[in-house]
Amino acid sequence: MTDFTRDQIEKSVKPSRNFAGANLAGIDLNEIDLSNADLSNADLTGANLQGANLSEADLSKANLSGANLSGIDLSEATRRAAKLREAELRRAYLYWAKLQNSYLMDANLTASELRDCNLRGDNIWDANLTGPSLRAARLQKAKLGGADLQGADLPVPGGKDRPRAGLRETNMRFARYNVDTKFPKEFDPEEAGMVLLE
Repeated sequence: MTDFTRDQIEKSVKPSRNFAGANLAGIDLNEIDLSNADLSNADLTGANLQGANLSEADLSKANLSGANLSGIDLSEATRRAAKLREAELRRAYLYWAKLQNSYLMDANLTASELRDCNLRGDNIWDANLTGPSLRAARLQKAKLGGADLQGADLPVPGGKDRPRAGLRETNMRFARYNVDTKFPKEFDPEEAGMVLLE
């Protein structure tokens, strides 16, 4: 049983924005505004957060495995070491989100906005990344093995004022791509162990 009902969150808990460590597993919070909320270490497994606003929220070490995050606004949110296994993140807005060392195995990020998102060290095995823009994302040491990158726009090194490491040290083995996938100049997907889908 969850620590709070949606009604309690709307009336009394929401103003404090403090849900650290709360049990919210399976709760329906679609389209709720929890921007700037502290959800660190919260259990949100299987929760419905479709269309919710969690911009600038702290989701460090939160468990969102199996949660519905379609269309969610997580811009500038902090989700270091968060668990998002099998999470539904279609059309999610993750601009400038801090996702270092998060666990995104089997997550669906189709058509999500990941520009300038920090995914360094993330475990993204077998995730669906078809179509999103990763052009300015930070993917150093990320684990993208087996991910579906068909049509994805992968990062390119930036200019002298904002250098990027591109895909240096990124694990791309068995990640799938097609003719619509865009790579940085001089990146060789075959050498990286990727699989071309025709």
